[in-house]
Amino acid sequence: MGKLAGISRRGAVCAAFMVGLGLAASAMTARADGDHVRVAMNLPLTGPIAVVTIPYRDGLLMGFDDAAKAYNVPRDAFVTDIQDNAGEAKQAISVLQKQMLEPFDVYISGVSPQTRAVAPEIDKKKVPHILYAFDTAFVQGDPNRVRILPNFRLQQPLYVNYAKAKGAKRVAAIHLNIASQQEFYGQFLVPELKKDGIEVMREAYDIGTKDYSTLGLKIAEFKPDLVIVDGFSFNLLPMIAALRTLDLVHDGRVLVGMDFIDLLYNKTPADQIKGVVFASPTVELPEGKARAADWIEKFKARFKEEPSWPGAYGYDTARVIAAAFAKNHKVTTASIHDVMPFDGLVGKINLDKDNDIDSTMALGLVEDSGAVKTLK
Repeated sequence: MGKLAGISRRGAVCAAFMVGLGLAASAMTARADGDHVRVAMNLPLTGPIAVVTIPYRDGLLMGFDDAAKAYNVPRDAFVTDIQDNAGEAKQAISVLQKQMLEPFDVYISGVSPQTRAVAPEIDKKKVPHILYAFDTAFVQGDPNRVRILPNFRLQQPLYVNYAKAKGAKRVAAIHLNIASQQEFYGQFLVPELKKDGIEVMREAYDIGTKDYSTLGLKIAEFKPDLVIVDGFSFNLLPMIAALRTLDLVHDGRVLVGMDFIDLLYNKTPADQIKGVVFASPTVELPEGKARAADWIEKFKARFKEEPSWPGAYGYDTARVIAAAFAKNHKVTTASIHDVMPFDGLVGKINLDKDNDIDSTMALGLVEDSGAVKTLK
């Protein structure tokens, strides 16, 4: 269920996307009034980011199909306007301008840079704005921003609690030099670690870094009890290799972010990733995957690809929208809260006072065999 697993499939799903886009547009035209909810989506569905958003979109569509049956609501009550922003902020603004020509009841945008570009205008609409975004404090910008997605904010307590459980006195915090991770580490994680008297070495690296040996040596000189690393999977793998060369990857001393999941689904050899602890949506861990097994097979049969955790969250997001509509005959931020907690495919879904998801993540450990176990 990894994000980068299946990049080669992107071309295969693009044709299906164009068909789906045409159907969505015709549905929006055909259903101008009546008992319905309009859901406008502004997502990167082409380009490199599409590997994480196409499963999310497909999960949403599958979720509306299944929820309509479950709640005895006509399927065409859920009118979807799906548009591609190609991972570009300017394109996201253009998409929004077109979508604002028709009223919508719910808006879904992603990922973080594109959401940041359109959010101020959507805020004015006073409708639920569901964020496919990972920035720590994004939902706090407006009372109608809602996030039903794993994110950096959920990783913070996992990291801090793990550091405490390990009795760490010195932590090396290593992350990408991008805005969302600078915010997470600089404003949230590092200050929280320091509150507990933990000495922290913090280093940012560029996304295109090829040689991690110098950074590895700097980490080793710090003599950390725990190394926390965030980045894309293609950053994490060579970083882990550099740390392993320095004998730092043992006894759970390396903890990485959830992009690590891609390495599991890319069938990375066990000897390259064993001993690593990683943050994960619970649906990607053994118990969660067992719970979702039937749904995963149905998704694969329909879309000819692995759903990945974004597909599961998309599926549950659609079902939350449908539940709110079925119960209240409208979808507002208040009616979404009214169906919480929600028993989702990804686990028990609840929203906190900021409309941010407050659960559904845990830590996993790659054992020597390559199997994953959940850390309690």
